[in-house]
Amino acid sequence: MPNRRSLAIFGAIVAMGGLMAAYSPPVRAQTNGGLSTLIGGTLIPVLQEAKPTTAGGKGPARRSLHEIEGRAVTVAGKIDQALSPSRARIRLQIRLSKRWKTVKSGRVSKKGGRYRLRAKIRTAAKYRYRVLLGNSKGGAVHTSSRTSVLTGYLTVYKPVIATWFGPGFYGGGMACGPKLTKSIIAVAHPSLPCGSTVQLFANGRVLKTKVLDRCRCNIDLTAGAAKALGINSTRSIGVLTFAKSLRG
Repeated sequence: MPNRRSLAIFGAIVAMGGLMAAYSPPVRAQTNGGLSTLIGGTLIPVLQEAKPTTAGGKGPARRSLHEIEGRAVTVAGKIDQALSPSRARIRLQIRLSKRWKTVKSGRVSKKGGRYRLRAKIRTAAKYRYRVLLGNSKGGAVHTSSRTSVLTGYLTVYKPVIATWFGPGFYGGGMACGPKLTKSIIAVAHPSLPCGSTVQLFANGRVLKTKVLDRCRCNIDLTAGAAKALGINSTRSIGVLTFAKSLRG
């Protein structure tokens, strides 16, 4: 009969084997132009605050913004004291057709030159935006490079309940051609054409990928896409399809 020591060793080996079987290696990422390029998708970094804008003549800072439709997007930053008088007026504007619309205004802080603006954008789309410093004259805001302290694109996403799939389906064919693997990053969608580009937003992460399968739900992520976004259960995420054109 085996003694207690040999039983303990055998139990440890079995436990280790279970851990190895459950372990799933991370998706490898490669740096490409500042972005983390994954298999089938691009994970885009999201900046939290703009760097200080100076009066050195280098033009406005650039930053991408991301938020869910109906939630308040926050724009925050710091302006060099040489560029900003105390309590100067500051505006957040988005481009609509051929005009700029002010969606929020405020003032630069008296000390430190900091500003913070919050605004709700209620239509999902990708917008051009800018933050302007200074007052308006004759109904038109000054638009010189010195007064535009921040500019870029604001992406507003539609809130969608997302599910994910993987184990039990690996090796099977997807509706748009490829076989499903652990590493493939894609989504299934009930109606978008195969190969359509979608941009997803969750947990402060932005992922651009393709439609490669069909589903009956709103949107279904492969295990690789769910992992890239830090998702492990059914939940609401932001979705933008590129059938929508750039606003403005």
